[in-house]
Amino acid sequence: TETKAHYPLSLIDAMRFPKQSSDVFSSTRTRKYQKPIIFLLTVTALCAILAILSPTSITSSVRRQLELFEPTMAMVMSPVPPIPTWTLPNGLKYPIVAANTASLSAAQTEAMVLKSLSLGITNIDVHLGGTERDGVAAVLRRIPRDRIFLVTKIDKPPNDMTDPEAAAQLVRDTVAKEWPLLGVETVDVLLLKDSASCAVMQAQWAVL
Repeated sequence: TETKAHYPLSLIDAMRFPKQSSDVFSSTRTRKYQKPIIFLLTVTALCAILAILSPTSITSSVRRQLELFEPTMAMVMSPVPPIPTWTLPNGLKYPIVAANTASLSAAQTEAMVLKSLSLGITNIDVHLGGTERDGVAAVLRRIPRDRIFLVTKIDKPPNDMTDPEAAAQLVRDTVAKEWPLLGVETVDVLLLKDSASCAVMQAQWAVL
């Protein structure tokens, strides 16, 4: 009597006998997931029985699990602490944490300033003469001026500028042009960039 070996269907067999291969694959898939499904159903049934028999203990267990997250939730929900300040010789309170607008577009600057204010950061260091200034100006049109501690700086004098009067005029021209564009009459802190000439620096300080 001839004995024929029986082997699992190959891909070629599956193509030749699609109905038979489909039945085999379906049966294999059912066996594969049968045990996990039975396990999940058993666990679900046990949880339901425990909840009926002892709801208090279940509630206590859930409460203990939630308590593990309380420190994290407290951090998320707690108010933002105030920013520390330095007291300058004239009595001005200078917030020591600042947000700088360097290299941002007008829209990015506006979004950054508003986000900073929401976090309690009021010290905004703005660069004059471009999109960063325009972004801060957009914010100042929406909120009271005293909401922002405004810090900016005069552009560095050219290396060939050695005339003190020309350096002083650079400060006057910057203020006359930039303050109206910012929409302010004053800033809280106005800084000067360095110069190799002491006379130039002294002339600019004299204008301030």
